Amino acid sequence: MKTKIAMSVLGAVLLLVGASTSYAQSVTDFNTATGPNSLNDNQQTITDILSELFNDSSNVVNTLTPVVNTGNNVVTGNTSAGGFLSGGVSLGGNWIQTLNNNVPGLGSILLPLNLTGTLGNNLTGPQSSNRNDFNLTRSLNIVSNQNTQLINSLNATVNTGNNVLSNNTLAGTGRGGDVSFNYSLGAIGNGGSGAPVILGGGSVNINGDNGVTGPNSLNRNNVDITDIQTLSQTSNATVNNAVNLNANTGNNIATNNTSAGNLSSGAVRGTVNVLNSVNGGGAPIILGGGLNFSGGGTNNLTGPFSSNLNSTTVSHVTTVTENSTANLTNTLNANVNTGNNTASGNTLVGAVSSGDVALNFNIANAAN
Repeated sequence: MKTKIAMSVLGAVLLLVGASTSYAQSVTDFNTATGPNSLNDNQQTITDILSELFNDSSNVVNTLTPVVNTGNNVVTGNTSAGGFLSGGVSLGGNWIQTLNNNVPGLGSILLPLNLTGTLGNNLTGPQSSNRNDFNLTRSLNIVSNQNTQLINSLNATVNTGNNVLSNNTLAGTGRGGDVSFNYSLGAIGNGGSGAPVILGGGSVNINGDNGVTGPNSLNRNNVDITDIQTLSQTSNATVNNAVNLNANTGNNIATNNTSAGNLSSGAVRGTVNVLNSVNGGGAPIILGGGLNFSGGGTNNLTGPFSSNLNSTTVSHVTTVTENSTANLTNTLNANVNTGNNTASGNTLVGAVSSGDVALNFNIANAAN
């Protein structure tokens, strides 16, 4: 009889959020044919704010402690006995966890702004105050905080040995069963993939015009553009994989038999794969750049003793902050015995052999 235990733990904690915004605006303001001593004011104030906050936190603990025994068989005091063969044991499982597998935007954030406009005061009377004011503030702020805590604890104990063949007149062969381990453990976290995240960009064309204004006029064109892009990414990952394998197919005894066959212990084979990939980033972040500005202010045919002012201020600030911390601990312990077999006090006895051992441990870590 062969015992198989397969454990699969596939964890996924995903947050998929996307935003797609692309827009254009056009503004037109005019004051025309106004009388003397007029206050002619065209004001446009546009405030465009996008703030996205992603807080992803995962805390996962997986513990598996299989204890399997097919040994401790005793064949004793028989005139004729067939011997013993303890059952084989196969243990395996997949413990690859996918946690917080996304990055800011998680999809496509497309935010170009295309804006055109004309502001004007024409044919205004003397002693007029003619103003064209345009104020644009755009703020893009994306903050992502990812915290992954993962503990995988595997403690497997298997025994197919400790078998006894004693005090028989005729006894067959004694053998401990084979043992195999096949496990995959690890974490894929604080990363992701998807469409590019595009921040910013676009164009603004604004023209202010004061034309044919009277004497002693105050003519002003003012354009003020502030464009701020902020991206902050913080990724913290703590992964602890602990594997303890204990296997015994030996400690078999053939003693005080008149005639006994071969005495052998089973083989121990297996593979343990540990894969950790954390803080690997994800969808590319493309900074679309500042707004491409064109235009300005014009004062034409203003009267005598007029005060004419054209002012344009464009400010663009991009801040990208990324902090990644990874703490990875992989502990693999294997305690295997296929020996300590004893054949003593027998008249006739076959060969005594211990089983082969082949264990493969593969560890791959990718972080930050």
